[in-house]
Amino acid sequence: MKVKQILYLLKAEGWYVSRFRGSHRQLKNASIAGTVTVSGHLSRDIHPKILGRICQQANLKKINYDYSP
Repeated sequence: MKVKQILYLLKAEGWYVSRFRGSHRQLKNASIAGTVTVSGHLSRDIHPKILGRICQQANLKKINYDYSP
């Protein structure tokens, strides 16, 4: 899954970019405490372990891997 795809999915779940520096973006959600950091350029693939950690932090249960924006 590409960085662009996971950012789109997180934004659809109510997350917004609160700040970023370089290729690291920190997202916040009004209803969930804490932040989720997504690193990498938009066209890069996310390592499966990193993707799992992002999903855990964002409380995402299921991801549609066939999605492409």
